[in-house]
Amino acid sequence: QLTVLLKVINITVHMTLTLIYCTYLLWFMISCVYSQYKSSGCGKKLPAENGSTKTYYYSNQGYNRSYIVHIPTNWNQNSASGQPMIIGLHGYTNTAENFQRSFGMNSQADENNYLAVYLQATYFKDPNGADHISSWNDGDCGLSPGPEGPTCNPFSVDPVPRPVACDDPDGNSCNWCNCLVDDIAAIDLLAQMIEQTYCIDLTREYILGFSQGGMLTHSVACELADRFAAAAPFHGARHIGFDCEPKDNITMPLFEVWGTKDQEVPGQTVLSQDGWYYIPVSNVQEKFAVHNGCNLSNGVKHVKTVSDGIESWTCIGWHQGCTNNASTVSCSWAGTHTYPMRGQTNFGLSAAWQFLQNFKRIPPKSASIK
Repeated sequence: QLTVLLKVINITVHMTLTLIYCTYLLWFMISCVYSQYKSSGCGKKLPAENGSTKTYYYSNQGYNRSYIVHIPTNWNQNSASGQPMIIGLHGYTNTAENFQRSFGMNSQADENNYLAVYLQATYFKDPNGADHISSWNDGDCGLSPGPEGPTCNPFSVDPVPRPVACDDPDGNSCNWCNCLVDDIAAIDLLAQMIEQTYCIDLTREYILGFSQGGMLTHSVACELADRFAAAAPFHGARHIGFDCEPKDNITMPLFEVWGTKDQEVPGQTVLSQDGWYYIPVSNVQEKFAVHNGCNLSNGVKHVKTVSDGIESWTCIGWHQGCTNNASTVSCSWAGTHTYPMRGQTNFGLSAAWQFLQNFKRIPPKSASIK
């Protein structure tokens, strides 16, 4: 009996040690998988302290550009796997400074421990005045006439300044931005610069923007789907004739926000009150859902979010059968062309983060270009 007992003890000890070894091996393998996607900035000295918000400058494409970085209060520059990043894009004629002060992303970054980055658009001089105007080149705002004709109603549009080199070749006044800069390339470069300075999880880089920043976000979702894990345009979409989808069959989860009273970039209709044609939200949603391989046969479904009911906030989307679970969601609220705020809280941003944080880009773009 003693011999049998000793054998049982020996087997039990052996099995326990084997289990411990396998558990350690599994932990080691998981750690290796995650640590291989942390950025080169991990372990470096931070340029500013946790909780700070600072502006930085650099040159690109002949322009002097700037960006703002808010470091969350609990940021860990020595994280084993890195932490998320969101790049935010302000609206037409606005500034990164105003956007970071009023959009509510800094406080949310503190709560959820992601790096909040705000890029400043380029400025051009009004050919008919002394003002300098900030605008993005979202890829279609300076390309009228497009594949389906003018991007505005030439008879009702309220023209705005643009560089002379960006004038419409058909004599209309639909173009309205600085078409001379490549903002897609500028965003790609900014992401790499941030990765080299801060401890970023390369699989969890996200982008969002408001108004023309939302239009550029729509473009980035197509052009930089290999970098960003998900995108969230707020009150912004590309012009009619310039619908797009990600390249190389890369899936892109998309979260869109629009206001039912917004007449500047209407969510349901095509023509804005100032005369431009925009792609309706439903068209953009279906375009991405088809691209992402979602099952559309049962139609859109209600999507629950943390902001349901606030200012009539409600969301629908496609999420069944999507490749890589890359769902598409659109959320409407009873707002005009403004941020979805209740007091000091951006409830639209709360729902957007609830969506964005579910997705990773594996392998990330920067891991393939080292």
